Amino acid sequence: MSILGKTNKDKEVVKSNSQDKPTKLPTKLPANPLIKLPTKLPTKLPNKNFKTTFKEILRSKKITGSSEIEDYIKIRNTLQEYGLDKFYLEMEKEKIFINGYIHTRNNPFAKMILNRSNEKFFECQDFILTSSLHNTYHKLLIPKKLEWYYFNILTLTKEEIPILKRMKFIALTYVLEKRIKNYGFYFHCYPFNTVNTLHLHIVDLDQEPTFQYKSNNLTLDDTIQALEKY
Repeated sequence: MSILGKTNKDKEVVKSNSQDKPTKLPTKLPANPLIKLPTKLPTKLPNKNFKTTFKEILRSKKITGSSEIEDYIKIRNTLQEYGLDKFYLEMEKEKIFINGYIHTRNNPFAKMILNRSNEKFFECQDFILTSSLHNTYHKLLIPKKLEWYYFNILTLTKEEIPILKRMKFIALTYVLEKRIKNYGFYFHCYPFNTVNTLHLHIVDLDQEPTFQYKSNNLTLDDTIQALEKY
């Protein structure tokens, strides 16, 4: 039996009556030895160094990519220094987060999760599999998670490792079914990403050989290793 389920076009879609933003906050935030997550969402932005954004600090440290574990750890350490409360409110101001969740504004993957997209995609258990806009040999695997810390691998913790391992299992099953022998599984760490919803790039490297050399590619295995060790 194929790992791919019915597409969103093939079945009746039950749409939510709520607005694009859920109003109930997560009841539990994951713990992490590297990043101390807030027990509650901040309501007032700290004044200290607010004029310097997280991206500007990364530029000042000359961090220009995320293709190595060391780069990923440097970015996460910078976030810890910057302050997660401050980062959350900065992202809320930019309309990336809202009320503890990922904002659907200008976010096609978040709209897919809420069944408010006209794009065709497959649903596989708690994940969505869709094609890249530019290449049918390039798939994107998206967990159906809208809590703010699922926006990117930047804010994941050890508690999310099982989800990453499930993503690896689905990705491996997909390439096996499609008989793809030369493949790559990649994440793009914020801010070196394009869409602010966690998604895994599944790439047929025989069809798209240059993709593996992108400076923002962090492999799935390296991401799991980093979260396990740090």
